Formats: sequence, C-alpha cells, structure tokens
Amino acid sequence: MKSESVLAPEEKEVDVNIGAVLRPKTWAEFVGQKLVVQQLKTAISAAKDREELPEHILFTATPGTGKTTLGKIVASELGAKPVQILGANLSPQDAYNALLQTDNTSHVIIVDELMKLKVGVATMLNLALEDYELPALSSQQSTRYYGRGLSRFLFIGSTTDFGSLPAALRDRFTYIFPLSLYLPSELAEIVRHSAKKLEVEIQPKVSGIIGSVARGTPRIANRILKRLRDYTSSLDEAGTWKHLEDIGIDRHGLDTWDRRYLGMIKARYGGGPVSLTTIAGSLGETTDTVQNVYEPFLVREGYVYITGRGRVLDRAKPF
Repeated sequence: MKSESVLAPEEKEVDVNIGAVLRPKTWAEFVGQKLVVQQLKTAISAAKDREELPEHILFTATPGTGKTTLGKIVASELGAKPVQILGANLSPQDAYNALLQTDNTSHVIIVDELMKLKVGVATMLNLALEDYELPALSSQQSTRYYGRGLSRFLFIGSTTDFGSLPAALRDRFTYIFPLSLYLPSELAEIVRHSAKKLEVEIQPKVSGIIGSVARGTPRIANRILKRLRDYTSSLDEAGTWKHLEDIGIDRHGLDTWDRRYLGMIKARYGGGPVSLTTIAGSLGETTDTVQNVYEPFLVREGYVYITGRGRVLDRAKPF
C-alpha cells in the first residue's frame, strides 16, 4: 500500500520510536520556519513581560513539517509540561479531563490533528477557549452551560487541513501559522544533526542527497537516514545512491508508488488525459487515496497536471 512508502509524510510507528531522540527540544536545535519561529519568540517574550500566557496558537501544514515539535518547544519555553492528545482520540470526557488539568498539572494543552475532532468535542473547546469556563458534560446540551471558571491556559492546535476546521474553532486562535515545506539545504542541515545523534558518519554530499529526495519534509529526511544506516554506519555518495535505489527511491526522488502511477497513465492511456475514477480503478485504489496520497507531490512537482478533461502527464519530465 502507498502508506508503506518511505516517502509518505504521514507518521509511522518507526517515526514515533525515534522521535524522542531526533526531535529538536530548543530554538537553537530547530531548523527552518524562520519567520514563524521569530513570531513565536516575539509572542512568548511579550506575554512573559505582561506576566501572561500567549494567546492560543494553531499550526497548519502537511504532515511531518514540525507542527508538534514547535508546540513542544513553545511549552518548554513557558516552563510547562504540556497535556498532549490526538484529536481523533479525544472524547468529550478526555477533553473535560484535559481542561481540568490546566488548573492542576499544566497550563498548556497540545492537540494534534484538530481536523479529526468529534463535533461534541469541538463545541466544548469553543466554549472553553473563548471564556475559560468549563462546559458541563452533557450530550443533550443545547444551550450554554458552564461549570467553574478555569485558570488561563494556552491551547496549541495543529491540523493538516485548515479548511475543514469549523469556523467557530478557527476564530479562537489569535496566532495561525502555516508552515512551509523545507528547502533541500535546510533538510541537509537536519540530516547532519540527526546523523550525529544516531552516530552515523556521512560525507558532506550525502546530507545534500538525502535533503534533495526528502520532499521538503524533515520526517521523511530522518526516516531515509534511519533506513540507510541499516546498510552501513558510514555513508558516502556512491553508496548512498545505491542504498536509496535498494529502498525504492530513484535519482529523481520518485518511489515505487510514484512510478507505478506515472507508468500506468503512460502505458495504458498514452499520458492522458484520463479521469481520476479511471486511474483509481486501474491502480485498485479509492479516488480519495489517489487524490490525497499519490498525487500531491506529483502535481506539486509538475509530473502530472489536473485539467478539466482529467490527469495529463508532463512528457518532458523523466521517470
């Protein structure tokens, strides 16, 4: 399946296991997103001067670009051990308990994947984030009930789909930071730092090679580095290209699944145009999988164009 690709940006178990080792913990360790980091530092400094917490923060970006890392650094700068929860796993009772903890053990809540919040939970958070009041737990609640007031807290949310968030919830965030994909040079710097932590020796050009095929995503860069160290603890240029091929990544930064998609359109449909439904059927995938997993990188890099008549390959692109 596509989700097994080394180049898929979605988090995997292997990423979680190594995250504690490689994840930057301070501003000094964090690479990239310079404008966002500058604004966060300013907001934190100003809030400290006022002896307050910053207003609520939302990060929006593709997976693996540092949303959770930035949230944890912000919490650390404020001297807080945050309550961290996945939006998809957050029940009304969990939300209630997390809000209670803002009075006791933490004044920072980090919720990843806000777009996956249940409707009832989003409604609870709307009330809590606006007025710092604890909503009553009731599935039948149709009017505004409050429990006791809450101490002021900082809510840090992240999402990969900003448009899917309810407007009322979006409006609760004073700071909304879209994160950009990373430059190959930034990814190369991240790889060099990660290699030191993993005790992998790499020649200067190797970090650049990994950065060039990591699709603008630190998570992918670190995952590739981890896969390559399975072959050797000392990476040179020639060996790196060979081992990249061994794990399915070619010199154009395409993987097995990309070549399958592109090759099928070229061989069966002469390069297009061909409809999304037809492509999905030929690949044995759903249209959502093709549109949201296969195509984003290929469209962004100009390998395929989406037209009114269907998908069309750029025949000048090598693959």
